[in-house]
Amino acid sequence: MIRRIGRSVLFCLSVALMLSALVAGVLFFSHREMVERHLVFARELLLKDAARRFDTLFEGYFYWDAMLHAVIQGNEPFLKNQFEDMRENYGVQELLFGKGDILLYRFGDSEIEESLFASLAPQTLTLSLGKKDFSLIQKLPLVFEDGTLSKFHVLLRVANPNSLSSINAFLGSHLAISENPRGIPLTEGYFLQETGMAKFFFRDPVVRNLLLLSFLLMGAVVYGINIFISRRHSLESQLFTMSMVLEKRDSYTSHHSCKVADNARLIARKLGLNSRRQDLLVKAGLLHDLGKLFVPDAILLKKGRLTPEEFDIIKQHPGDGADMVENILKRYLLARIIREHHERWNGSGYPQGLSEDQPLLESRILAVADVMDAMMSQRPYHGPRSPREVREHLLESRGTLYDPRVVDAALEILPEKAPTTPNLPSKYASLFFLGKYF
Repeated sequence: MIRRIGRSVLFCLSVALMLSALVAGVLFFSHREMVERHLVFARELLLKDAARRFDTLFEGYFYWDAMLHAVIQGNEPFLKNQFEDMRENYGVQELLFGKGDILLYRFGDSEIEESLFASLAPQTLTLSLGKKDFSLIQKLPLVFEDGTLSKFHVLLRVANPNSLSSINAFLGSHLAISENPRGIPLTEGYFLQETGMAKFFFRDPVVRNLLLLSFLLMGAVVYGINIFISRRHSLESQLFTMSMVLEKRDSYTSHHSCKVADNARLIARKLGLNSRRQDLLVKAGLLHDLGKLFVPDAILLKKGRLTPEEFDIIKQHPGDGADMVENILKRYLLARIIREHHERWNGSGYPQGLSEDQPLLESRILAVADVMDAMMSQRPYHGPRSPREVREHLLESRGTLYDPRVVDAALEILPEKAPTTPNLPSKYASLFFLGKYF
């Protein structure tokens, strides 16, 4: 008992873990989409901020020809003074002046390679990556007072005052700039990307709490379903056992239910019914006489002909068996097949007097399967009939007592001699199979 409970709990935990992993995958996919939106938003902010910085520097220092005249006249002190002012107010770290590809003056740090002055196109933004942050680099033209472009250019490297850090704090993200071609392109050769997306995803307390709650809920739900199925399985097994006990009461009906189930399965297969309906008929065959548990032995085992009163008691067994299946198992379709298996094509059957196709097709199949085995078995009130006699009875009753289509199928599977034991496939060998088909 303890081992069975342990296996059940382990199964439920395993299923809950797999379902939680699926939830984690869905959350991670949603998180990835959110990261992509963050990347696009951050790129727009960074590029707009860079454009604003360089536009401000251009309009404040390089749009007027004073700077241009200082370069032409070689007024280096003036240029240096302007650089110090830009460093203090706008975070300019390097300032390079040149004409064409020739570098004329250089102020500030020496991180920018001279070749960049010649290779970088005007108004093109690029970056310089540091250990903790990055700098913005752009090449601007020097213009005369009337707005005419000169042949001189200036290359600036502007410190980035933690703009990316501010964006990360605002978005709750972990964005970084790298030369590794992942994420989305920021400038030529540089990419904006989320660092450690999976690591930070699982560190998120909201995600962890949601996954824990999901695991607990999934485990509880799966365990509840497992208990429900196990209980239903146990009740079903008890009914099958009661049906077998019923056959032990009557030595004349040994294996009757199993042989009826096999006949019904073979007829259903001939009629083209799918495996689900065949399995349903097997169960109906195994339980079709369950209601005889309420029939007294004096009537059930009587060797002579039954009186009308006694036969009225016998006629209650389809309804009694169906009520047990319906109330205990809640299998309403199975219960209906059992209730209708003594109905006849011309309406002369019991307990409801249904006719033609009013009973289910499965009920009409079970009726023929039942009479086939009943005729070929030893009974208190008659000896076993031969398959030839069974064939004659079915042909005579075709279209009166039994569905013609079912009779035709039954004649095709009728054995040449009466079977002594049931011949159900191995998957029906146990009475304790799960009711997963209905």
